[in-house]
Amino acid sequence: MAWQGVCFPNRQSTGAPLPVVLISRGTMTGGQALARCLAEHLSLKYVSREDLMAAIDAHGEHAKKVRASLDRATRAYDQFSQLRRPYLALMRHALLGFIRGGNIVYNGFASHLLVPGVRCCLRVRINAPLPVRIENAVRRLGVSEEEAREAVLKEDEERIRWGRFMYGRDLREPNLYDACFSLEKMSLETICAMIAAGVREKEFQPSPETKDALEDLYLASGVEAALASDARTLAWEIGARSRAGNILLEGPFLEDSQLADVLEVSGTVHGVRAVEYQPGCASSFQLTR
Repeated sequence: MAWQGVCFPNRQSTGAPLPVVLISRGTMTGGQALARCLAEHLSLKYVSREDLMAAIDAHGEHAKKVRASLDRATRAYDQFSQLRRPYLALMRHALLGFIRGGNIVYNGFASHLLVPGVRCCLRVRINAPLPVRIENAVRRLGVSEEEAREAVLKEDEERIRWGRFMYGRDLREPNLYDACFSLEKMSLETICAMIAAGVREKEFQPSPETKDALEDLYLASGVEAALASDARTLAWEIGARSRAGNILLEGPFLEDSQLADVLEVSGTVHGVRAVEYQPGCASSFQLTR
C-alpha cells in the first residue's frame, strides 16, 4: 500500500472535525505558548516531546536505552548512528498513537517529518526575529543579553545539525510545512487565530474512506517499533507494510533462527493476523515523500 495521502479519523467519530496540528519551532520562538493557545481555543490535547518519550518507554528496556542515548547523540553523532533507525521507528509509532485519536496539538522540532503521508495534520512552522528570541532567552534563562544571544545561536546550529543527521533535511525549509508564521509583524494570538481557522478547512479533515489504510499504517508502525525495541531484532533494518492485519516485512537475508525471532516479535503486536518476510528488499521505512 502507499503511505501517501492518509489521515487518522477517530474510531468513535461521528463526523465532527478532528484537528491535528504539528508545530515546528525555532529556538525561543514561542512554540509552546502557541501550542497551548491552540489547545485552549480548539479544546485540543497538548502533546509534548515528553509524552512521546513516555510512550517509547512503554516498549521496554531496549527502547529506554535508545531514548537515553539522545542526550549523548546531540554531540556524538557517530556513536548514535546505529540507534538512529530504532529511535525514528519508536518516535513514529508514539506520534501516530496520539494522532489517530485526533484533537491534538504537538509542539516539537521535526514531528511532521515522521508522518509525511498523514494529510489531515496541519504542519506549522513558527519563527521570530533574532532580537525577539534574544529577549525571550534573557527573560526565560535569566542571563545577560550577550549570553542569551550566544545560547540562541548555539542552539540554532545544533538543531540544524540534528535535523540533517536524523532526517536529512534542513528544518528551516518552508516547503516542509503547510504554513509558516513569523512574530515579526504578527502577535502570537493572531497566529493562533489564523491556525485555528485554517485547521477547520476540508483539507485537514479526516475522510471515512481512509479508515482501513489508516489502521494499516498504525499497525505497520507498531511492528517496526516492536522490532526496533527487541534485543533479538534491533540490529536489522526491517520495514513493515500492513493490509487488514496481514504484515509484509522487507529486510536483509536472515538465518532460520533469526527469521524465527523476527516472525515471533512481529506476531506479538496486537492486531497482527499473519506475517510474511520478503528478504533482499530495501526497507520500506521512509521519512519524507
